[in-house]
Amino acid sequence: MLKHLISAILAVTSVSVATAAISGVKWDQRWDAQTQTLIKDQGDRAADWMADLPDNMFVAHVSIPAAHDFVTGENNWKTISGPLNSTCQSATIDELLAGGIRGIDLRPGYYKPFRGDAKLFLCHGADVMDITFEDGMNKLTEYLNTHPKEFFVIHIFPGRSGDEPTKSNQFYTEVLGKEEVKEHIVEFRPNLTVREARGKIVITVRDRASYLQHDKQADIQNWRTSFNDNQRPGRLNLHSNAEVSTRLHVQDISSKSEGSLDTKKAHMLNLVNFAQAQDEPMTMYNLNGLYISEWIMNFMTMQTSTISSSSNYKSNATTLNKQLIDDLGDENGRLGAGPLGIVFMDYCLNSETNGDLSVYKVIENNFTRGKDAPVVRYQIDESIDWKARPENPLAGKRIFLRNVGASEDVKYYKYFGGGADWGAHAVAHYAGHYVTFEKGDNGLRLVTTFGALQNKDGQYYCDPTDGENNNGTEFLLSRTYWNGYPVYHITGQVSNERLTARPIDAASNPYFDTPAYYVNPEAPDDSDPHQMWQLIAMTPDDEVPLWTMEGHDRISRLKEKANPERGMDATFLIPSYSFGNSDSSVSKWNLTAGSNVTAGQAAEQRGGMWRALNTSTSNTTFSLSTIVSYLPAGKYKLEFQYASSSDDVKFRLGDREAVTLAANSSAISGLTAGSDQIGLVGEYFNASTENGRIVYEFDKTTNEEDTRELVFFRESNASGAASFYLDNLRLTYYGNNVEQTKIDLDFPNEWNTIILPFDHAVPQGLEVVEATGVSEAGEQSIEDGSTIGYHIIQYGTQTDLIKANYPYLVRNLELLAEREQQSQGAPRRRSAATKIYTFTGYPTNRKNDYHDRSGVLTGLTEPRSLNPESQGFPLSGQTYGDNFVQYFVRPAADGSDIQHEGRRAYLNGRTTPGLTGERVYFSYDSVTGITDINEDSAGANLVDVTSISGIVIRRKVARENALEGLPAGIYLITGRDGTTKEIHR
Repeated sequence: MLKHLISAILAVTSVSVATAAISGVKWDQRWDAQTQTLIKDQGDRAADWMADLPDNMFVAHVSIPAAHDFVTGENNWKTISGPLNSTCQSATIDELLAGGIRGIDLRPGYYKPFRGDAKLFLCHGADVMDITFEDGMNKLTEYLNTHPKEFFVIHIFPGRSGDEPTKSNQFYTEVLGKEEVKEHIVEFRPNLTVREARGKIVITVRDRASYLQHDKQADIQNWRTSFNDNQRPGRLNLHSNAEVSTRLHVQDISSKSEGSLDTKKAHMLNLVNFAQAQDEPMTMYNLNGLYISEWIMNFMTMQTSTISSSSNYKSNATTLNKQLIDDLGDENGRLGAGPLGIVFMDYCLNSETNGDLSVYKVIENNFTRGKDAPVVRYQIDESIDWKARPENPLAGKRIFLRNVGASEDVKYYKYFGGGADWGAHAVAHYAGHYVTFEKGDNGLRLVTTFGALQNKDGQYYCDPTDGENNNGTEFLLSRTYWNGYPVYHITGQVSNERLTARPIDAASNPYFDTPAYYVNPEAPDDSDPHQMWQLIAMTPDDEVPLWTMEGHDRISRLKEKANPERGMDATFLIPSYSFGNSDSSVSKWNLTAGSNVTAGQAAEQRGGMWRALNTSTSNTTFSLSTIVSYLPAGKYKLEFQYASSSDDVKFRLGDREAVTLAANSSAISGLTAGSDQIGLVGEYFNASTENGRIVYEFDKTTNEEDTRELVFFRESNASGAASFYLDNLRLTYYGNNVEQTKIDLDFPNEWNTIILPFDHAVPQGLEVVEATGVSEAGEQSIEDGSTIGYHIIQYGTQTDLIKANYPYLVRNLELLAEREQQSQGAPRRRSAATKIYTFTGYPTNRKNDYHDRSGVLTGLTEPRSLNPESQGFPLSGQTYGDNFVQYFVRPAADGSDIQHEGRRAYLNGRTTPGLTGERVYFSYDSVTGITDINEDSAGANLVDVTSISGIVIRRKVARENALEGLPAGIYLITGRDGTTKEIHR
């Protein structure tokens, strides 16, 4: 009797909950593709609304109304709790299909009824419908047979908690293998088009139902419930080939444990806004040469009662369907602003729950805004190969990114690295962190030991909270040239903004490790070197021809370049050298600590550091060690910052004697021994690099690139409460060479160039001057009869000192004297043009290219080739006419790369002010009165020096220095007053 009573109650309740109410709004409009307008039509057109979609559009960009727990409106439950607990629809399968529902949520579960055979039934949770998975698929295929321009996207989630996965998969594959079903299943691709999908079914399977397997389905991974932003998407991978993959952006807050109803509304809107802001595929293809669609699933469904309730689904559907309608509004609001993806709803087509208006708002979204409607804007050129994927020639390589602009600013290399803010704000600084490039859908992900680089609200962070590096921003690398070097713009594939390094205001720099440059996204500027990056391999094995800077790998350069005057930064060899926020390389530090020691990496928004704290005196020993690899033999300097409240902490490098670190915490006001006060200590470190600084110099005598252990430790129990903090390790290598470098140069022409990596006196017989500019442009006829523009180079007074890393013009006075003597019949002798001058010193250059202060000359400390686009004018040894000695000549735009000597300079066509001509000549009137960079000659009694045959040798030199360094001979000295005096030397 009781059983019959319960059944009667359930029957009555189910009728009140699930009674269909679909007599409301109908879809009575059609899209006119010619006029690009939505036209009122007769009757209900929902059954074939997809016929109005263009064939040349990706399925991912169609706004698709979908039914959550699609079959529950049939109300034929096998389990008695289904009507009360699990009903999410009031319309039948046939009514939903005819009403325009094209997204299908199915939940197959293995079930053996009390009477009958076990089958794969459609379920909601533990409740089972008297409809099998085969019945459901047959319904869909039958509909497609009569409506061949429609298509379905199925979302499969496990019913019955995934019971009997093996048997479930057997039923699943049998159903999908039946001919009448098989012919309708289309293989998933991110860029599947409407044309390819018509009459077909796209199957996506949640990770929790991964036991259900079919070659053509898309496997869903990394399902998310909330949608704050686009930085943690899931993925859709073709089951038979995971390389066919794309991102899946989801909002599915489904219960109070995942968020409140208000949170749900906010995240629904977040995903709507993100979906509608997607770039048009043609725009992105034209920009990047490839494009992969990203898919959207937005669930407008929720259960907020403690016990699952059909009436609660209905109540929330009324609220959430109305919320969607209000969020979209009309064409003056969000309606038609962009695609919505697949929108899952409860009580679809039900006028009591706004389920009729919400369904048709989603359909209408495709066709609203005329020429700017999504069905217009998101069309594609089908002749393009949309299956193309990004290549990754840098796969598996450890690469440092060196910023050109920041390096130019400070004359010291600056590398990309993880910073100190939450999520590790990207920065550029002295050591940097190596990155790896991993292939994404539409570009390459930039992955660091802090996580993948992500654009968060207009700033770049390496997010340590997200261990799945496939969620980083995707970038495209495009090559350009800077000073003849290949450099790369690294551009966000979606935002079209570039990785850019900009200075941090030193006065307000908040970070414990005080990086000098932020790295953030900025709008492209092709001329800005702060948006240019050089790719530097870590070791020779990491080099990639045509991509990384040849011969610039950091390990080799370390060994080749370091000397007593040029310490090379080797900090990058120390794992997690600043203990930054969630830097995974901190795992390369090994910690053993007593039970009463709180020890480890501490992270906060202004940075990370390592600390060991204790309040007890027993079991308070600790040891923190790491291995520093790749160290060549030679001299080193190790620096770090520490704060200690006791004198019992030591450090040791390799087998050297341990060094005790004296207590210094008294310098930090408010620091309490044993308390965790990272913020206070961080401010102390940030205030000055000298605070808590230790400098330890050591030699490494072995030649092998072997390793050294670096260890910080307390070997005996503490005598009381104690604190020890460690941060900002730095290692500098000073090389293994004891001899100075010798540089031999000749000066074969009257005018030559020079740049030296160390200071050196000007040798006798040479005149060294600084280029100061060029004259206004003139025109002349040249050897082939054509007319070109030209300039005259201008230069300052001579200097006695060649300053390190500065390009100069050099005049060979001995060559001039030799020519003068030969013109007077003197016998020939060893030519001054072949004379070798030797310069000796310790190189101090940090890089290869150095510019003079006027922007005229760029000097190269090493030989290399220059691309013609870099506008490097080489110096010709040829003369032209009677007035011009030699000239710099513009390279042919279509010519090959020009090989430039090291230790020489070229005229920089990009930076020389006012340069427009093809040649820049030396003439006898080129000199200007600019002050030398080393010596102020203002007020000096200036004269000109000429040979007796009229060759101008020097202009505007001090009278007392007029003949200094000149060979023996007869010279004419002309003062400012015009008087000339003959001098014998």
